[in-house]
Amino acid sequence: MKVLGPFDNYLIHEFVDDYRDGIMSRRDMISRVIYITGGVASAATALTAMGIAPMTRAAMDQETTPTVSAEPQSPLSIPADDPRVVGSQILIPVQDGSEIMAYQALPSSSGTPEAMGTPEMASPTAMAGLPLVLVCHENRGLSEHIRDVARRWAAEG
Repeated sequence: MKVLGPFDNYLIHEFVDDYRDGIMSRRDMISRVIYITGGVASAATALTAMGIAPMTRAAMDQETTPTVSAEPQSPLSIPADDPRVVGSQILIPVQDGSEIMAYQALPSSSGTPEAMGTPEMASPTAMAGLPLVLVCHENRGLSEHIRDVARRWAAEG
């Protein structure tokens, strides 16, 4: 069996987390772990060590592809169409000429994205004086949960 490095272990943990969160099917998780470990037996050993039990034949017949709910999971969630909040994707220019995609959420009383510039580009002068809360996303990128957290802060003013 090949010795797994820290990056290999990290990826396997991420795949297991994605499987448990319903983002990835069991089949996809196992195939990705097999690619990292180099074989079925070593993949089974690594997954068992992380608490993923082998499936019985009956469980395999009942397994379905996981579905990720589009509905908010928390009673505190703020829907994207909530009238108290204006949310939009923005692009932030970087020194090398590229742009970073971000999500901006503001209380609706502070204006629409069009009033702050174009919907795609943030206008720092139009936003001067507004308080700022920066929500950094996890390694999975800008997810709906992170957008929801930004809307929660915006709804609070």
